Amino acid sequence: MAPTVLWIGQAVLLVLGRGAWRVRLRSSRRVLDAAAATAAENERALAQHGGGTISWMTTWPLNSHVQLADGTAAFQSHAGVAIMLSDPIVSADRRAESIEQFARAAQRAGLIPAMFSVGQSSFDACPPEWRSLIVAEDTVVDLPGLAFTGKPWAAVRAAINKAGREGITFRMTRLTDEPRQVISQVRRISEQWTGDRSLP
Repeated sequence: MAPTVLWIGQAVLLVLGRGAWRVRLRSSRRVLDAAAATAAENERALAQHGGGTISWMTTWPLNSHVQLADGTAAFQSHAGVAIMLSDPIVSADRRAESIEQFARAAQRAGLIPAMFSVGQSSFDACPPEWRSLIVAEDTVVDLPGLAFTGKPWAAVRAAINKAGREGITFRMTRLTDEPRQVISQVRRISEQWTGDRSLP
């Protein structure tokens, strides 16, 4: 008799308290608690303040933008993390303020703030308790005046000469506009490249 009463009591408790286990659907997305910026405002901020080596990626259509300090920042939200792309596009003296604004807005939305591919000045402006990881470093080549002369460029000159002999040329194109055989060749090259590296 006692176990039966206990089981009935637990069943009643589960039915009455079923709301405690309810999971909200993804339709109630978390939104940063900051003033939104348009793509045009982001481009104006880029023209005014400049940016880092990948700030041009902030103009891509899948990014969201917020107003921070005297400029903007581009970000995306994934898996409970608000990821700011590149440096905040603000004046140099307001960088720390803008990072703090972004972090507070993300935390109020229940998101973890993070930054991807930022320069040293943004890294120095981050709160001291933030952790960092260097994944790669950008190589910036100054194109005006670039000449492949001298011994350090011998391998590059040899590759350019070999490409010319084999009829290999450079052209700027969109991969989606290329024929199927070119797309499959690019896939094979990409798979070969990643296969040669031990990635986490």
